[in-house]
Amino acid sequence: MQPSPGGDLGERLLAAVIGAFEAAAVDLGVRLGWYRALADATASAPELADRTGTDARYAREWLEQQAVAGYLAVEDVTSAPDERRYSFPRSTDGCWSTSSTRRSPPHWPTRRWRSPGTSHGWRRCTAAGQG
Repeated sequence: MQPSPGGDLGERLLAAVIGAFEAAAVDLGVRLGWYRALADATASAPELADRTGTDARYAREWLEQQAVAGYLAVEDVTSAPDERRYSFPRSTDGCWSTSSTRRSPPHWPTRRWRSPGTSHGWRRCTAAGQG
């Protein structure tokens, strides 16, 4: 059976839109300092908002989106929304490198993506993403 002529295009467009929204959410996390705040310790939405001077409701929405996208992990999904704690998942240990906030420009997250040439970052990240 052959796929419909527009089927592949529709799936590609949907993936592109989802990717664009995920990229925008990552940019928001960088600009508001949410990644930097999570690099130090796990946090609930109210804690993250308090650490960064942002609104807890928006922090919660962002944390939940990041968890659904697989960028963050939730410790206990059954806890109340404002009690859920978020962190970087163990599967990304080879993808994130910690850098001091003193050395990082203010617009960079404390943990940043390794470039393809450093410590076989892409190989580890793509292997982690497949499992």
